[in-house]
Order: sequence, then structure tokens, then C-alpha cells
Amino acid sequence: MPSSLTAQGLTSDKACTRLQRLRTEDTDNAIRRRRAHTDDLIRVLRNLTALALFSSATLTLVSYAGIRMGIPPEACVAGSFSAAVLLIRTFAKAFESIRPSLPDAPKDPPSTDER
Repeated sequence: MPSSLTAQGLTSDKACTRLQRLRTEDTDNAIRRRRAHTDDLIRVLRNLTALALFSSATLTLVSYAGIRMGIPPEACVAGSFSAAVLLIRTFAKAFESIRPSLPDAPKDPPSTDER
């Protein structure tokens, strides 16, 4: 009788260990997915914030320059929006021309979200 109880105890111990390992792996995968999602969300928010700051600074500068030249504020704001594409292209070309002299930025880790 004791040998059968010992065998059952060992078998149930192995099953518990296997179940615990599976639960740990599931938890680790869920944590990794959540962390990747958070990293992606932070990256998107950072890019949107940079876009909003650049847009508002450009709008402010163009409007201020137009008002100083005697152009009505409404026309300055409309001109700022219509000239936004030209300003962004100019900024991109200027950035590309000075990019080789700038140090490399730290790389963002790739997304590991597996949905």
C-alpha cells in the first residue's frame, strides 16, 4: 500500500510542476505582450506630441511674421495651414542634408506584440 501512495504522490507532484511551469510561461507571455503594447503606445504618443509641437510652433511663427508685415490674422492662419506642406518638405530636406553629421539615435526596440 505505501508504494502505491508514494507513486501517486510523485505523479501528482510531477503534474503540479508541469502545471506551474505552463502557468508561468502563460503569465510571462502575457507580460511580454502587455509591455510591447505599452512600448508601442508610448512611441505613438511621443510621435504625435512631436508633430503637435512642430505644427503649433510653425503656425505661431508664420502667423507672427504675417501679422508683423501687416497681414490680417485670419489670412495668416489660413496661409499657415496652406503652406504647411511646403514647410514640412523644406524641413525634411534640410534635415536630410545635415543628417550624416548628426550622431546616431538609440534604436527603439522592435515590437514583439503577436496578435
